[in-house]
Amino acid sequence: MTTVSENREVLATQNRFHNIEFLRFVFSVTIVYFHILHSNIMGSIGENNAYMTLQGLSDNAGLIVECFFIISGYFLFASFRKKPELPFTMFALKKVFRLGPVLTFSILMGIVFFGQRLIPSVSNSLFLQCIGLSLEYKGINWYISPLFWAGLFYYAVIKAFEPKKANVLIAVIVYFSYLVNINRCNGGFGRETVYGIVNLGLARALAGIGLGYLIGVSIEAFQVIGFKHKDAHINQKKLLYLQWLN
Repeated sequence: MTTVSENREVLATQNRFHNIEFLRFVFSVTIVYFHILHSNIMGSIGENNAYMTLQGLSDNAGLIVECFFIISGYFLFASFRKKPELPFTMFALKKVFRLGPVLTFSILMGIVFFGQRLIPSVSNSLFLQCIGLSLEYKGINWYISPLFWAGLFYYAVIKAFEPKKANVLIAVIVYFSYLVNINRCNGGFGRETVYGIVNLGLARALAGIGLGYLIGVSIEAFQVIGFKHKDAHINQKKLLYLQWLN
Protein backbone atom coordinates (compact mmCIF):
# COMPACT_ATOMS: atom_id res chain seq x y z
CA MET A 1 0.00 0.00 0.00
CA THR A 2 1.41 3.39 -0.99
CA THR A 3 1.73 6.18 1.55
CA VAL A 4 0.25 9.66 1.22
CA SER A 5 3.67 11.14 0.50
CA GLU A 6 4.30 8.59 -2.28
CA ASN A 7 0.95 9.44 -3.88
CA ARG A 8 1.76 13.13 -3.73
CA GLU A 9 5.17 12.46 -5.31
CA VAL A 10 3.66 10.44 -8.16
CA LEU A 11 1.04 13.13 -8.85
CA ALA A 12 3.65 15.89 -8.80
CA THR A 13 5.86 13.93 -11.20
CA GLN A 14 3.00 13.32 -13.65
CA ASN A 15 2.03 17.01 -13.65
CA ARG A 16 5.65 18.01 -14.18
CA PHE A 17 6.01 15.63 -17.13
CA HIS A 18 2.85 17.04 -18.73
CA ASN A 19 4.18 20.58 -18.33
CA ILE A 20 7.52 19.65 -19.87
CA GLU A 21 5.83 17.83 -22.77
CA PHE A 22 3.77 20.96 -23.45
CA LEU A 23 6.92 23.09 -23.44
CA ARG A 24 8.59 20.66 -25.83
CA PHE A 25 5.60 20.92 -28.20
CA VAL A 26 5.75 24.74 -28.13
CA PHE A 27 9.50 24.66 -28.77
CA SER A 28 9.02 22.25 -31.70
CA VAL A 29 6.44 24.51 -33.34
CA THR A 30 8.69 27.53 -32.83
CA ILE A 31 11.74 25.85 -34.39
CA VAL A 32 9.74 24.65 -37.42
CA TYR A 33 8.37 28.16 -37.86
CA PHE A 34 11.86 29.64 -37.52
CA HIS A 35 13.31 27.45 -40.27
CA ILE A 36 10.36 27.90 -42.61
CA LEU A 37 10.38 31.67 -42.11
CA HIS A 38 14.07 32.23 -42.71
CA SER A 39 14.55 29.64 -45.45
CA ASN A 40 11.40 30.02 -47.54
CA ILE A 41 9.34 33.04 -46.60
CA MET A 42 11.58 36.01 -45.84
CA GLY A 43 13.10 36.09 -49.32
CA SER A 44 9.76 36.64 -51.03
CA ILE A 45 7.66 38.85 -48.74
CA GLY A 46 9.46 42.11 -49.32
CA GLU A 47 9.00 44.63 -46.53
CA ASN A 48 5.77 43.24 -45.09
CA ASN A 49 5.61 44.69 -41.58
CA ALA A 50 3.93 41.65 -40.04
CA TYR A 51 6.62 39.27 -41.25
CA MET A 52 9.39 41.67 -40.30
CA THR A 53 7.97 41.71 -36.77
CA LEU A 54 7.85 37.90 -36.72
CA GLN A 55 11.45 37.80 -37.92
CA GLY A 56 12.52 39.97 -35.01
CA LEU A 57 10.64 37.79 -32.55
CA SER A 58 12.30 34.64 -33.91
CA ASP A 59 15.89 35.91 -33.86
CA ASN A 60 16.64 33.95 -30.68
CA ALA A 61 14.75 30.82 -31.69
CA GLY A 62 18.04 29.01 -32.19
CA LEU A 63 18.52 28.99 -28.42
CA ILE A 64 15.48 26.74 -28.14
CA VAL A 65 17.73 23.87 -29.21
CA GLU A 66 19.55 24.32 -25.88
CA CYS A 67 16.18 23.89 -24.17
CA PHE A 68 15.64 20.62 -26.10
CA PHE A 69 18.97 19.32 -24.82
CA ILE A 70 18.09 20.28 -21.24
CA ILE A 71 14.67 18.62 -21.49
CA SER A 72 16.31 15.49 -22.91
CA GLY A 73 18.67 15.43 -19.93
CA TYR A 74 15.79 15.69 -17.49
CA PHE A 75 13.99 12.79 -19.18
CA LEU A 76 17.24 10.80 -19.12
CA PHE A 77 17.28 11.25 -15.34
CA ALA A 78 13.61 10.28 -15.03
CA SER A 79 13.95 7.19 -17.24
CA PHE A 80 17.02 5.99 -15.35
CA ARG A 81 15.26 6.43 -12.01
CA LYS A 82 12.30 4.46 -13.38
CA LYS A 83 14.36 1.59 -14.85
CA PRO A 84 17.92 1.67 -13.49
CA GLU A 85 18.39 -1.98 -14.42
CA LEU A 86 17.98 -1.32 -18.17
CA PRO A 87 21.19 -2.50 -19.94
CA PHE A 88 23.19 0.00 -21.97
CA THR A 89 22.61 -1.93 -25.20
CA MET A 90 18.84 -1.83 -24.74
CA PHE A 91 18.99 1.90 -23.99
CA ALA A 92 21.02 2.45 -27.17
CA LEU A 93 18.54 0.44 -29.27
CA LYS A 94 15.63 2.44 -27.86
CA LYS A 95 17.44 5.63 -28.84
CA VAL A 96 18.01 4.35 -32.38
CA PHE A 97 14.34 3.40 -32.80
CA ARG A 98 13.18 6.70 -31.36
CA LEU A 99 15.55 9.11 -33.12
CA GLY A 100 16.03 7.12 -36.36
CA PRO A 101 12.62 7.98 -37.86
CA VAL A 102 13.00 11.63 -36.83
CA LEU A 103 16.45 11.77 -38.41
CA THR A 104 15.28 10.11 -41.62
CA PHE A 105 12.30 12.45 -41.95
CA SER A 106 14.40 15.56 -41.33
CA ILE A 107 17.01 14.38 -43.86
CA LEU A 108 14.30 13.91 -46.50
CA MET A 109 12.92 17.36 -45.67
CA GLY A 110 16.40 18.82 -46.03
CA ILE A 111 16.96 17.18 -49.43
CA VAL A 112 13.56 18.12 -50.84
CA PHE A 113 13.04 21.61 -49.43
CA PHE A 114 16.43 22.94 -48.32
CA GLY A 115 18.75 21.66 -51.04
CA GLN A 116 20.93 19.45 -48.87
CA ARG A 117 23.31 17.17 -50.78
CA LEU A 118 22.59 13.45 -50.97
CA ILE A 119 25.96 11.93 -49.96
CA PRO A 120 26.45 14.04 -46.78
CA SER A 121 22.83 13.32 -45.93
CA VAL A 122 23.54 9.58 -46.05
CA SER A 123 26.39 10.03 -43.56
CA ASN A 124 24.05 12.07 -41.40
CA SER A 125 21.64 9.14 -41.30
CA LEU A 126 24.36 7.19 -39.42
CA PHE A 127 24.37 9.79 -36.62
CA LEU A 128 27.68 11.30 -37.78
CA GLN A 129 26.66 14.92 -38.29
CA CYS A 130 27.95 17.52 -35.82
CA ILE A 131 30.08 15.17 -33.76
CA GLY A 132 33.36 15.89 -35.56
CA LEU A 133 33.33 12.86 -37.89
CA SER A 134 31.41 14.57 -40.69
CA LEU A 135 32.29 17.89 -42.29
CA GLU A 136 28.59 18.61 -42.67
CA TYR A 137 27.36 20.60 -39.68
CA LYS A 138 24.51 22.70 -41.08
CA GLY A 139 20.85 21.96 -41.73
CA ILE A 140 17.70 21.47 -39.70
CA ASN A 141 18.70 18.05 -38.36
CA TRP A 142 22.16 18.88 -37.00
CA TYR A 143 21.22 18.45 -33.33
CA ILE A 144 19.94 14.84 -33.58
CA SER A 145 23.36 13.15 -33.79
CA PRO A 146 24.83 15.08 -30.82
CA LEU A 147 21.63 14.33 -28.90
CA PHE A 148 22.06 10.62 -29.65
CA TRP A 149 25.75 10.28 -28.73
CA ALA A 150 25.66 12.57 -25.70
CA GLY A 151 22.68 10.65 -24.36
CA LEU A 152 24.52 7.33 -24.75
CA PHE A 153 27.63 8.75 -23.10
CA TYR A 154 25.77 10.04 -20.06
CA TYR A 155 23.83 6.80 -19.68
CA ALA A 156 27.14 4.94 -19.63
CA VAL A 157 28.44 7.35 -16.99
CA ILE A 158 25.48 6.98 -14.64
CA LYS A 159 25.58 3.21 -15.07
CA ALA A 160 29.33 2.96 -14.39
CA PHE A 161 29.72 5.34 -11.43
CA GLU A 162 27.99 5.69 -8.11
CA PRO A 163 25.58 8.68 -8.04
CA LYS A 164 27.79 11.22 -6.25
CA LYS A 165 30.80 10.57 -8.49
CA ALA A 166 28.61 10.58 -11.61
CA ASN A 167 27.05 13.91 -10.62
CA VAL A 168 30.44 15.53 -10.06
CA LEU A 169 31.76 14.24 -13.39
CA ILE A 170 28.65 15.44 -15.23
CA ALA A 171 28.89 18.88 -13.59
CA VAL A 172 32.52 19.22 -14.74
CA ILE A 173 31.60 18.20 -18.31
CA VAL A 174 28.69 20.66 -18.36
CA TYR A 175 30.94 23.49 -17.22
CA PHE A 176 33.70 22.94 -19.77
CA SER A 177 31.21 22.23 -22.59
CA TYR A 178 29.46 25.55 -22.04
CA LEU A 179 32.84 27.23 -21.53
CA VAL A 180 34.24 26.22 -24.92
CA ASN A 181 31.06 27.28 -26.75
CA ILE A 182 30.56 30.60 -25.02
CA ASN A 183 34.19 31.70 -25.36
CA ARG A 184 34.68 30.41 -28.90
CA CYS A 185 31.45 32.01 -30.15
CA ASN A 186 31.61 35.27 -28.16
CA GLY A 187 28.70 34.42 -25.90
CA GLY A 188 26.81 32.27 -28.39
CA PHE A 189 26.76 28.68 -29.58
CA GLY A 190 28.26 26.99 -32.62
CA ARG A 191 28.22 23.66 -34.45
CA GLU A 192 31.57 23.37 -36.23
CA THR A 193 34.68 21.52 -35.08
CA VAL A 194 37.32 23.77 -33.50
CA TYR A 195 40.90 23.18 -32.33
CA GLY A 196 40.84 20.09 -34.54
CA ILE A 197 39.16 17.88 -31.93
CA VAL A 198 36.28 19.79 -30.25
CA ASN A 199 32.91 19.80 -31.98
CA LEU A 200 30.76 22.64 -30.68
CA GLY A 201 27.50 20.87 -31.58
CA LEU A 202 28.43 17.84 -29.49
CA ALA A 203 29.66 20.14 -26.71
CA ARG A 204 26.23 21.84 -26.70
CA ALA A 205 24.54 18.48 -26.33
CA LEU A 206 26.87 17.42 -23.52
CA ALA A 207 26.26 20.72 -21.74
CA GLY A 208 22.47 20.78 -22.11
CA ILE A 209 21.77 17.10 -21.44
CA GLY A 210 24.12 17.11 -18.47
CA LEU A 211 22.46 20.24 -17.08
CA GLY A 212 19.01 18.71 -17.52
CA TYR A 213 20.13 15.57 -15.69
CA LEU A 214 21.50 17.63 -12.79
CA ILE A 215 18.25 19.60 -12.65
CA GLY A 216 16.42 16.29 -12.25
CA VAL A 217 18.81 15.28 -9.45
CA SER A 218 18.22 18.61 -7.69
CA ILE A 219 14.43 18.45 -8.01
CA GLU A 220 14.38 14.93 -6.58
CA ALA A 221 16.59 15.98 -3.66
CA PHE A 222 14.35 18.94 -2.81
CA GLN A 223 11.25 16.76 -3.13
CA VAL A 224 12.64 14.17 -0.74
CA ILE A 225 13.50 16.89 1.78
CA GLY A 226 10.05 18.47 1.41
CA PHE A 227 8.10 15.22 1.77
CA LYS A 228 10.17 14.15 4.76
CA HIS A 229 9.50 17.51 6.42
CA LYS A 230 5.76 17.25 5.77
CA ASP A 231 5.58 13.66 7.00
CA ALA A 232 7.54 14.58 10.13
CA HIS A 233 5.13 17.47 10.75
CA ILE A 234 2.11 15.16 10.32
CA ASN A 235 3.63 12.54 12.60
CA GLN A 236 4.29 15.18 15.24
CA LYS A 237 0.66 16.27 15.10
CA LYS A 238 -0.46 12.65 15.50
CA LEU A 239 1.84 12.21 18.49
CA LEU A 240 0.49 15.36 20.18
CA TYR A 241 -3.08 14.21 19.54
CA LEU A 242 -2.40 10.79 21.07
CA GLN A 243 -0.76 12.44 24.07
CA TRP A 244 -3.83 14.66 24.46
CA LEU A 245 -6.13 11.60 24.34
CA ASN A 246 -4.14 9.92 27.10
